[in-house]
Amino acid sequence: MKKISDLDLTKKKYIIFDMDGTLIDSIGVWNHTDQRLIKEYGKVEIRLEEIQKERDAFLHRMEDSDIYVSYCDYLIRKYPLSIRNSKELLKRRWDISGKILEEEMDFKEDVVELIYLLKELGFTLILATMTTQVQLDIYTKKNKKMLSKMNLSEVFDFITRKEDVKRKKPNPEIYLTIMDHYQAKASECLIFEDSYTGVLASKQAGIEVVNIYDSYADVEREKIYSITDYQIDCYRDFIDFVESVYQVTPKKRKFDELIKEMGACSFCMNLQSRGRDNSLFNIYKDFSFAKEIPSIWTDWYQRLDASIFVIGQDWGPYLDMKELNSRYQQEPTPENWKKLIEEEKSQTKKRLTKFLVESSNGKIRDINSIYITNAIMCARKGEKYRGDDINLKYSTLCCSKFLKKQIELVKPKVIVSLGYYPFLSLSKIFDFVLPKTLAECIEKYPVIEKDNYVIIPLYHPVAQVPNEKQLAQVSKIWEYLK
Repeated sequence: MKKISDLDLTKKKYIIFDMDGTLIDSIGVWNHTDQRLIKEYGKVEIRLEEIQKERDAFLHRMEDSDIYVSYCDYLIRKYPLSIRNSKELLKRRWDISGKILEEEMDFKEDVVELIYLLKELGFTLILATMTTQVQLDIYTKKNKKMLSKMNLSEVFDFITRKEDVKRKKPNPEIYLTIMDHYQAKASECLIFEDSYTGVLASKQAGIEVVNIYDSYADVEREKIYSITDYQIDCYRDFIDFVESVYQVTPKKRKFDELIKEMGACSFCMNLQSRGRDNSLFNIYKDFSFAKEIPSIWTDWYQRLDASIFVIGQDWGPYLDMKELNSRYQQEPTPENWKKLIEEEKSQTKKRLTKFLVESSNGKIRDINSIYITNAIMCARKGEKYRGDDINLKYSTLCCSKFLKKQIELVKPKVIVSLGYYPFLSLSKIFDFVLPKTLAECIEKYPVIEKDNYVIIPLYHPVAQVPNEKQLAQVSKIWEYLK
């Protein structure tokens, strides 16, 4: 077995993951399910370790295409069970495990971060599982815990299942099928597997394999270590290795760090002016809350590679953000996130979409790929969206350092400001002198090219400015995105 540092990751193009025990902590579910089946229909109590050992041995030696029906038939004959039909027993097995798979199953620690990091680096990601489509549907359509982190069907470029092959692991057919699909060489592939059976299938396909530790595979630990190419105790080990090879930190983790930094800021929390409360509410003090507000203004993590970077003035009332967070928490899935964003009723959103889509000449149909943020990152207290109940200039300038870090992270081609205060923040970041009014700004600086960025000031979408004048300025964006 070689050290993980000996792996030449730069020569790999296709990264392949097994699912049960590798991506997902699911092996224990099947041990408990089979134990319950045997006790319920055979009136015998079998130790979990013994159940796994017998199941692994059976699956390893069987070549039957309908392996799970055959396994149920094996259980009926072995114990023997009062239920005599193997397909009926298989259905009962699904009945017992289904609720657990839907409500309790989760990804292994740090694997979601690794998947997104590999995706960001341009690898082709493949899921190779002997699981059936029935089980995949539970994970990709019903398991809210998993869906809130990652949807397998959206993240993986190619998925092979039990239904796609005739022979199960350790036969290498599933991996040979993948190589044939991509016309890939074995040397261009890398596999992650948890079990001896999976590692053996990888080796028989001629592909290098990383064994990810799973306690349920301890019974065959020595055999695994005798044939695997590499071994890691946890996915954090491999993330650290990838980051050392490519000298990168994933954008999403950098944004996590930015949210935490904003959460520690208190500049605008206790402002008082002429008897008025000009203070703001720092939504970032609660890290998980700040990450789970479904709005175009907070949809940061899905838009970190955007070419267009739009800056509004401020979020508006904290109470509205709290309501959005609450509605998302009732169903924390990507589908609900998208649904809530689509339902967002905002004239600013409506008119911004109108101007961008109309001016693009068919380049975009919506603004879902555009990064949208604000000059003032905290939320207003109370219920007002506008007015002088906050100190706009002071808060804008205080927040400019956070806006700068967002720009440096996203690296857009075009930066667009909506109204005066976002442009004020950009003048501080990029060091140019600002005229007193927005109209003068647009007249003097219709386009600014600075530090490899194109900056275009716009009137606020709901400002009392003729549509033709708005569109003329918005249209300049597309001149720089040809």
